[in-house]
Amino acid sequence: MDEVLLLLLKNNAHLEPIRISTTRIAEICQMSQQNASKKIILFQKEGIVQRIESGIKITQKGYDAAKEEYLELKKIFERGSIKISGKIVDGIGQGKYYMSLEHYKKNIREKFGFEPYPGTLNLKIRKRDVLKRESIMKQNLISIPGFATKNRSFGELFCYPAKINNLNCAIVFPLRTHHGKDVIEIVAKENLRKKLKGKKIIVEVN
Repeated sequence: MDEVLLLLLKNNAHLEPIRISTTRIAEICQMSQQNASKKIILFQKEGIVQRIESGIKITQKGYDAAKEEYLELKKIFERGSIKISGKIVDGIGQGKYYMSLEHYKKNIREKFGFEPYPGTLNLKIRKRDVLKRESIMKQNLISIPGFATKNRSFGELFCYPAKINNLNCAIVFPLRTHHGKDVIEIVAKENLRKKLKGKKIIVEVN
């Protein structure tokens, strides 16, 4: 479930409007104020929340969607580890660029114990597994902070330890990405695209 929507639910925004700033939302959810604001605006457009004079309130549509997702997540977690299957798809080369940056490489080495191959494996998952993708984001999060150079800034990475066919790897969700929710990016020590070519891909997260 989206962390911002979960925060609103925890504060009973489905029962009555609550007064909370996007700055406070960003602080609690560990994201930038800009991204928190974008999420609230997106929720408004989708009819999930409404902003009224007395604060932010989750609509009936938002509550029903959250409840349905909760029930699906409950089923997933009760089964133990989460497994997602998919097929390898081409990217646009951004993964190779980002995984070549020393800041990300250093953090992955320290947090996962391997030097990442310069590139990510893009896995297009089945529509019914998209919800599993969301549930993964509630697992053992390992955050790699963003950083800035003189020329530009680079976003935060949300990472999760995983395995593909018993190979250690990490699922990465960049804060900034051009991928939709039906694609997940994976990094590992080896060239996964080459190693797994022609094989069935199953990602497992405990």
